[in-house]
Formats: sequence, C-alpha cells, structure tokens
Amino acid sequence: MTADEIRNVQIRKALQPIIENLVDSQLRFQRMSEHVQNGRVKGYFLTESLRRAQFLEDIETILQIRSDYDPKQDVTICGTLHRVWGELKSLYGGDDDSLLETAEQGEGEVNKAYEKALAKKLPLPIHQMLFAQFTHIQQSFEHITTIRTAGNVHFTL
Repeated sequence: MTADEIRNVQIRKALQPIIENLVDSQLRFQRMSEHVQNGRVKGYFLTESLRRAQFLEDIETILQIRSDYDPKQDVTICGTLHRVWGELKSLYGGDDDSLLETAEQGEGEVNKAYEKALAKKLPLPIHQMLFAQFTHIQQSFEHITTIRTAGNVHFTL
C-alpha cells in the first residue's frame, strides 16, 4: 500500500462512526417528526433529518474523491436499539419526556463520534467540515434539551 492509500484508509476509519451515527440520527428525527403533535417541533425534526442527510452527503462526497470508497450506510447496533426503544416507548406508553430523552441520548452518541474524529489528525478541509457539522449538532442537542425541559411537546401513537 502506498502512503496515500494508508492515509485514505485512516480517514475512512475515522469517518465511519460519524456516518453510521448520522444515518441513525437522520432516521430518528424523521420518525420522531411523524409522531409529534406540535407543528413547530415537527418542522424542526424534519429540518434536522434533512440536515443530517446533507451532512452525510458532504462526508461521502469527500470520501468518494479520495478513491476506493465503498459507500455503505449501515446503521449501528446502538443506533438501532435507540430507535427501537423510542418506538416501543411511543407504542406502549412512553411519555413525551422519555421520547425526547431518547433523542437526546442519540444525539449524545453523534456528539461523541464527532469528538473522536476531531481528535484525530485529519486533513484541514475535512477537519473544518466536521467541526462546522459538530457545532450544529451541539446546538441541536441543546435545543432538544430545551424542548424537553419546556414540557409542552406531545407525541401521538
């Protein structure tokens, strides 16, 4: 393997957890938007779902440029469990607060994936893109916390 090929593998390994967590996050926001009654929060969740899809596209574009990238969008086991748990709460009596708490936990996992990747030595353009995405995700996490603590969001089955 050449030095460039080794570097590309390292970059892919650093970004794969982010990709997996973004897929989970995008699906989580989409599904939550289907059950929330508050139109404003529904719009927020849909917007965040689309934002995660854009983040994924941005990362995959960079990886495709770097050669030998095989785009896989496998969801993580942890992310799948978060989604299933949220759906079970919704179907079997989980309250609105616990659903938002599940969203918070999921976004916490996304934050961790970004923190780990940003701690690695990545090319500057990739680092800058990840940092901008990470900043938005942190703001989103805080917004979800605010929504949950306000206590005025209701979900339907």
